[in-house]
Amino acid sequence: MATRLYLPSSGSAPSSPNGASMWERQVSLFARYPTLTTKANTALTDFADAFGSTSSSQSLWLMWVSDTLDVDQTITGTSSIVVRGLEAAAADDLHLAYALRVMQGDTTTERGTLITQGATATEFTTSAQTRIFSAQALSSVAALAGDRIAIDIGFHGLTPQSGATGTLRFGDPTGTADFALTSGLTTDLCPWVELSQTLTFGTPAAGSSKFFAFF
Repeated sequence: MATRLYLPSSGSAPSSPNGASMWERQVSLFARYPTLTTKANTALTDFADAFGSTSSSQSLWLMWVSDTLDVDQTITGTSSIVVRGLEAAAADDLHLAYALRVMQGDTTTERGTLITQGATATEFTTSAQTRIFSAQALSSVAALAGDRIAIDIGFHGLTPQSGATGTLRFGDPTGTADFALTSGLTTDLCPWVELSQTLTFGTPAAGSSKFFAFF
């Protein structure tokens, strides 16, 4: 069974890792939030900011950090993502970008990178609609109990015009359905990230790898 992770629009992240190395910058609204396998009932909210460059590059909008993995787990398979957003003008040339990493516990040290996706794909338009990546192959990472999953989401800009502005919409209201994994949807539903394998989260048992990793 796959592991679906929701993208709340508020809340306190359990740790504060740095963004993945793929990002050239992070925008002024950048924040970290928790990600859970169940909805936290946060409102669907637009996050709009300036891309920050006219060069082809990546700008990090937001990050989500998971609960701890409860046992050692080798993470492999694929990932998929669906997010609704827009660009302020057609010349902004903004595309969905994301990264998934395994972080060593509450530290800023990466256990390994599962995927970075910062290439030109399907450009956003000036009206809000979904963009996706489907079944993208992951690099295998041997995660230890106590590690966390970090999700970075932002934009890849393909020589965007000066002052380019993008909007991404996040939240997970419990009364709202999830998006289908379909590009171009204009409905106002819940975005998500999904890994193809089952991951388990919680407090690691005494004697697990967490209790040896940092001594």
